[in-house]
Order: sequence, then C-alpha cells, then structure tokens
Amino acid sequence: MGEKLVDASDTTLSYDHNLTTLQNILKELDIPAFRGDVDKPSNLVWLNRNLTINYHDHPRIQEARKLVRYFLEKRWMKMVGKRPLR
Repeated sequence: MGEKLVDASDTTLSYDHNLTTLQNILKELDIPAFRGDVDKPSNLVWLNRNLTINYHDHPRIQEARKLVRYFLEKRWMKMVGKRPLR
C-alpha cells in the first residue's frame, strides 16, 4: 500500500524519504506541475487547501495531507524560527 510516513523529528533521511513519497503521490494526481514544487511555501499552502477538496476520494489523500503538513512545518520553522504549526 502506501509508503510509511517518517516522523518530522527524524534526520535529513526522513526529509528525503517524505519528499520522495509526496512526489510519488502527487504524480498520481492531476495537479498543475508547478504546484508540485514543495520548496515554495505558497505551493504547500495550495496543496494543503486543494488536495482534500479536489481529491477527497483518492486512497492516499490522508497520507499526502500529512506529508504536506510535515513540509509546511519544516518551512514555517525555517522561515520564522517558531514552534511547529498546531
């Protein structure tokens, strides 16, 4: 089935694993190509909002949303140096 989500507190290996997993899920979806760039916070926000709306019946949507949230937390903490999103 789906790949295992690696916890956000793990090392860089987890970041790479989670990135690959999210990219694989996004390939299954019909999203604009530029929205797959998770290095841009605006794309993460767009994915967070639109994945559930447009792909609620996809079997891996919950996994994708967890991964988007993971990357949002990583970007948020890097950008503002604050605690993770709640």
